[in-house]
Amino acid sequence: MTQTKTDLPKAQRRIVLIENTSAYSRRKNKELAKEIIIKSPPLFWAGKAIYDKLFSEENTNAIFGDIDFFSENYDFPPQHPISGVVYACHDFNSKLYVPVANFHEKSLELKMNDFFDLCESIGAKRCTLVYEEENDRVIKSNLDFTNIPTESGEFSTDKFINTSRNTTTTLEGQINFTKPVNLKDIDLPWLNSEPSWKAMKNSRLRGGRGNTRVEFNYKDSMGIDGKLAASIEKAGFNLGGSFTEMKKVKYIYDVEFWEM
Repeated sequence: MTQTKTDLPKAQRRIVLIENTSAYSRRKNKELAKEIIIKSPPLFWAGKAIYDKLFSEENTNAIFGDIDFFSENYDFPPQHPISGVVYACHDFNSKLYVPVANFHEKSLELKMNDFFDLCESIGAKRCTLVYEEENDRVIKSNLDFTNIPTESGEFSTDKFINTSRNTTTTLEGQINFTKPVNLKDIDLPWLNSEPSWKAMKNSRLRGGRGNTRVEFNYKDSMGIDGKLAASIEKAGFNLGGSFTEMKKVKYIYDVEFWEM
């Protein structure tokens, strides 16, 4: 079955080198002469020779893409896409491509903003960070149990918050929400991988009034790591900046709700 231009599975287009039309056409014609494997011509295409040059056997999920087509059919950060830059998309938002260099920074920001959107939608009054862990090292702990080692540390919310919602923040890692008119049932792709989010949402929408404690985790590299970044640079392609390695993080929030 021949795939249409936009239905290539995300696992096969996680990584894409964006090129302008002239560069794309030159590369396409050159590779066609070598009987390269074609996928959804003329805009999605790749071949084993390119795969082997760019990635190891287990990471053969790269394609080349025409800048005009991708600009029209996918989302990019402001001032992007740029011809010659390699981009990656996330499992939970496969329409959004960001430069490989800051893939994990943007993915963490995306998930954090979705978490706060969820809290706001179900009438949260305040979210207070009580535990922060980075790469298995405790940074902050205000929890009242002893089976987790504690260590003093500072927390700044400005590394997360990049949103237009009606909130205020404090230096102690607390975010305050304005009282909503109604509760909203929003669907987020993270709910199945974050059971405490799902439980909080279901309880609140069923009339629950008690405060709760929820976890936030970011721990899956999705194959975007230093080894991959080095392979891309070795092949002579542009990451879009200096590569930032994934930080495995775990946050625990106490969530207080408005009376509705």
